[in-house]
Amino acid sequence: MASTPTRPRIGKYTVNLADLERVGVEAISRALREAQVVVIDEIGPMELLSRKFIDAVFSALDSPKPVLATIHVRAGESEVGRRILSRGDVRLYELTLANRERAPYELARVVANLLSR
Repeated sequence: MASTPTRPRIGKYTVNLADLERVGVEAISRALREAQVVVIDEIGPMELLSRKFIDAVFSALDSPKPVLATIHVRAGESEVGRRILSRGDVRLYELTLANRERAPYELARVVANLLSR
C-alpha cells in the first residue's frame, strides 16, 4: 500500500498547504499587482505553516500599499506574529464585542486616509 503524505494539523483541522499556497499566496500577489489595498483574512496558525504564505505577507507589508489584515491571537503570539506586530508601520486594532459593530467604519476611515496621501 502506497503511503500517503500526512498533512500538518492544527487541532482537529488538517491543513492543505498546496491549496493555501495556490490560492492564498496568489491572491496576495494579485492584490500587490492590481489593487490599491491588500486585504489578508487571516493570518492564523494554519497559514503560518506555509513559508510561501509568510513570505507573501511580508512582501505585502514591505510594499507601499496599505495592508488590512486580520491576525489570530495565537498567531500573534508566534515568532512570525511578533515580527509582524512589532513593525513600526503596523497598527493593531483589537476586535471585541463592544467595538465590532463600529470597527468596519473605523477601519474604512483609516484606509481612506492612507489612500488619500
